[in-house]
Amino acid sequence: MSLIGIFFSIGTGILLLVSNSDTPLVGFSLTFCMGLSGALFKAVNAFGQLETYMGAAGAMTAYTELQTEDQGGTNVPGDWPSQGKIQVDNLNVAYSASLPLVLKEISFTAEPGQRIGIAGCTGAGKLSLALALLCLIEPCGGSIHVDGIDISTVKLQSLRSRIAFVPQDPVLFSGTVRSNLDYFQQVSEDKLKDILRRVKLLAEDGSEGKKSHLLTLDSPISAGGANISQGQRQLLCLG
Repeated sequence: MSLIGIFFSIGTGILLLVSNSDTPLVGFSLTFCMGLSGALFKAVNAFGQLETYMGAAGAMTAYTELQTEDQGGTNVPGDWPSQGKIQVDNLNVAYSASLPLVLKEISFTAEPGQRIGIAGCTGAGKLSLALALLCLIEPCGGSIHVDGIDISTVKLQSLRSRIAFVPQDPVLFSGTVRSNLDYFQQVSEDKLKDILRRVKLLAEDGSEGKKSHLLTLDSPISAGGANISQGQRQLLCLG
C-alpha cells in the first residue's frame, strides 16, 4: 500500500509541475496523496474483517440448519457394557449418501479385554470406524453390537457416555485434574486417585507430584491442556 501511495504521489507531482498549476492546488493535491496509502490500508483491512465476519455468520447459519440428532432409543442396563465385547458385522459407512463408502463390509469381533491395533494409510477409514462406534456417522448397512446390544437402538446420550474415545489431540478444559476427570463431582477422591495411579500419573505408593510427569488432583490444567505434555493429556483422557 505504501508503494502505491508513493507512485501515486510522484505521478501527481509530475502532472502538477507539467501543467503549471497554482501553488495552493499543488500543496492540497500532494497532501491528499500522502494520506492515500493509509486510506487504502484501512479499506483493505476493513474488507478483510468483513470477509471474516461473513464467514462466521455463514458458519452459524449452517449450524442452525443442521438436523437435530434423534434422541430416541432404548435404555441400557446401568453396568453396560460390563464385558466390552464388540461385534461388527458387514459394516458399510459413508459420510453422505452421495459419497462413496469409506468402510465396506467390515466384520470383526473384539473379545473382552482384547487389545486390537488397526493400521492403515491416511483415508483408510480408521477414524471413521471410531466415529461409527459412537454413532457420530450412521452406517449405510450392517451393525455394531456391544455386549450383544445393537448400538443403533441405544439412546445416544447413554451410548456416548459409556464408550470412551481418546482422539489424537485430546481435549481438556481449563481447571484442575479433578474437574477434568469428574466434571459433575460424582466420584470419590479415592477413586480419582486410583484412576491416576492406573494410568501412571500417580506414584504407586500414593505420593503425588514428586516426579515431573506426575500430577495431583488439584494440579492446574490450562485450556486444551497446554501446560502438560501430549502424553499426559492422552493418559488423563484414558483415565
